[in-house]
Parts: sequence; C-alpha cells; structure tokens
Amino acid sequence: YLKGDERFILTTSRFVEAAEGERNIARVLTNRTPNQVIDELTPQLKGKDDNGMIALVLEFFKQEENGVTEQEKIPETGKIPLFTWLRERLKVKSQMIGTGKKVTFILVVIIAVILKWSVVFGVQRRTESEVQKKVKITGEIVALKLTQAEDVAFFNLSRSLVFIDEARQEVSKLKKETGNKKLQEITDIEELIKSKEALITKKEEKQYEEFFDLTIDSKGASGNKVYLDSGRLAILDRGKGVVYLLSIEKKSLEKLFAPQARTAKLVAVYKNEVLLYVEKEGIFKGEEKLKKVIDDDSSWSNISDMAIYNGNIYLLDSGKNEIYKYVVTDDGYSDKSSYFKTGQAVNLKGSNSISIDSSVYIGFSDSIRKFTAGLPENFETDFPNSVSTLYKVFTSQELGKVYVWDKEGGVIFVLSKNGVYERQIKSSILREGSDLVVFQNSAFILTKEKILKINVD
Repeated sequence: YLKGDERFILTTSRFVEAAEGERNIARVLTNRTPNQVIDELTPQLKGKDDNGMIALVLEFFKQEENGVTEQEKIPETGKIPLFTWLRERLKVKSQMIGTGKKVTFILVVIIAVILKWSVVFGVQRRTESEVQKKVKITGEIVALKLTQAEDVAFFNLSRSLVFIDEARQEVSKLKKETGNKKLQEITDIEELIKSKEALITKKEEKQYEEFFDLTIDSKGASGNKVYLDSGRLAILDRGKGVVYLLSIEKKSLEKLFAPQARTAKLVAVYKNEVLLYVEKEGIFKGEEKLKKVIDDDSSWSNISDMAIYNGNIYLLDSGKNEIYKYVVTDDGYSDKSSYFKTGQAVNLKGSNSISIDSSVYIGFSDSIRKFTAGLPENFETDFPNSVSTLYKVFTSQELGKVYVWDKEGGVIFVLSKNGVYERQIKSSILREGSDLVVFQNSAFILTKEKILKINVD
C-alpha cells in the first residue's frame, strides 16, 4: 500500500544484474530523488551491454495543491493498492499538473510503452518465431513420411501405415511443444495426413439410406439376426417370436410365427424353408410350421454360426474346433461329419462367423481363414492397422469379393477371394448394426426395426 515519501524502482533482471545487484540499487534509492538515482547509477552502467536495461524510478510525496494535500485525496482508509493509486492519478485533470510534472508524466508513459514493446512484444515475437520454425520442421518431416508411405503402399501396406503413424506422432509431439495451440498450419498438416491415409488405404466414406422399416407391417418389430439366400432376407425377431422374410427386389414382407424363434440363436433360409438353431434343442426347419430335423448333440460345444450350401447344413463349433456338416437327404439329413479332412488339426478358438461360396471362410476377431475341400488355403490379408475387432465375414457364389465387417471401427473391408486387401468402406451406421449381409453391390445392415443400405460397389 502506498504511503507518502516513498521511492520505487520498476526494472528488469538484466538491469539489476548490470547495476551490481539489488542491495546496491536499494542503497542508491535511499534518500535520493529520481534524478539523483540516475546520476548515481549511470557511471556503473556505462560500457555495458544495454540490451534489456530498462528502469522506471518513482517518487511519491505530499504536496499542497489549492489547499488540499495529497493525503486528503487518498480514501479515508489511507491505504490503497499501489497500481490502483497510479491508475487513479492518471485521471487527474491536466490543469492541476505543472509543466515539470507534465514532462515527467510524458516520459513515464514513453518509458512504459518502450518497456512493454521491448519485453512483452519481444517475447511474443520470439515465441511465435520459434513456433513457426517448429511447425515448418514438422511439416517437412511429415511430408517425407507420407512420401515414404506412398512408395511402399503397393507392396507392403502395413509398412506404409507405419510411416503414416509416425507422421501422426510428429504432429502429436508438435502440439505438446507448442502448448496445444490451435494453429491453422497444424490443422492443415493433420488434414494432409488424413487424406493421404484415405488414398493409400482406399478408404471411402459412404452414406446410408433406409431400405425397409419392419414396423410398417409389424408394430414393435426388432430384428436380432439376418440371413441371405437368393435375394431374400430372413430376419429373426426373438421378442415377437417371428421370422420375417423380406424380398429385396419386391420389398414384400412375409411372416413366419414360431415358438422356437423366441429362443433361437441362429437363423437361415434356403429356398422356401426357414431354419432355426436353438441351443440345447437342435435345428428346426419348415415353410409354414417348423419341425425338428436335427436333434441336439451332446458333442456340440459352442455353435457360433450356421450356413446353408446346396441344402447342406454347416455348423461352426468354435469350442470343439470343428465344422459339422449335415448332408440333405430325401427324408431329412445325414448324421454329422467333419468338414475337415481326417487328421486335419484346426484351431477355431475365437471364431465368430462362417461363409461359403464352395470354399469355406471362417472369421476371427483379427483374421480370416479359408478352406477348400476341407484343406487350408493361403489367405493372408494385410489389413490396415486401424482394424478394431472383425465381427463377421461374408461372401457367396454370386459375389466376386469377400466382405469383412469391423463393427467397432465402423468399416467394411473389401478383399479379393485370395485375401488381397483392396479397399474399405466407412460409415457411422456400421457401428450400430446387429448383423450384416451383402447382395449384388449393396450391404444391408440390420438395426433393430430397420434395414439400412450402403453401396459397396
């Protein structure tokens, strides 16, 4: 708090250092006017580097003005913060200030402006210069990484994506060094990485459209699983105990009510007949009314998917590392046999889906395996490193590609039938679906009461 007859010096650490420390300055300030302080310190500062040597010397004292003392102008408390007092004093009318004071006041203002310009703005300019330098260097490194990514993309997609990831790490490092400032230059670099990754991985952002709403024909409908056969969808609704049969071409809907539908785990359709797998009961089949065609088998462990091919039933048992095959006969189905060749040891732990186009494709959370005539084929896919968890594999005799659904990532990966990665289709709705099939050039996604459609061509 300000009192009368006090002196202050506002300065920089550089000035203090050049003036031989705080004690020396304090000694000079004692009982000296500002002019005397300057006269005392000037010889000590001569010949030294004057960069950053700035000081403002202030003296406060009582003075009679029109019979009113300075003390009487201070609030009754007699104590106010120093800078509050300074601010109020700058409002004093000019006619109350003598010529000498006007000159002093002007000098103080000039010194204050110089101090702000040289110290504050100087620091800002240096900081901005350093930031721009770092941004430039990071931009050059990122450009190099992206060029390397392009060069190796065709032969080694995984290595290409490593370069892209390294580019992102450079940007992350830059953000930390710049205090996470929102700079347009950094945003531009991030967009460049994003666009280059989309180009290299052939990532396409697709919009979806509503294909069919089950509630139009059945209020409260909510599908759980979907199966495709010859352009017709079989949709299992456990809540209502019904299987909906939807023609893709005609958009016509039929319903098959069955008590087994309430507990069914899997659904399929072949020609005009619906098939349901009910855990601990068996497989039921029928056109208007379902009857059991395969009894529950004590050797079954974890039947995770079912597929129909040429009328034969294939059950994927991820618990027993088996695919059971039931051949259709005149009076039902044969006893089960293993799809795999005798003596063939196959690890199916964690498998989640099966799809058949004469060869058998088995989906796992991180890979796809292919078998033909019960023997493994070379099917090593170089997925992008953005894979989350593969949820389902789908193909058919009519399709020329293999489609792999990464539900968590909201992506469908398109592969050749040899396992070569070709491109990926991204859409927000892919995270919300409960099941998916592909027919001709469209993916059909089941989301409770609706069937949504995405072009995958």
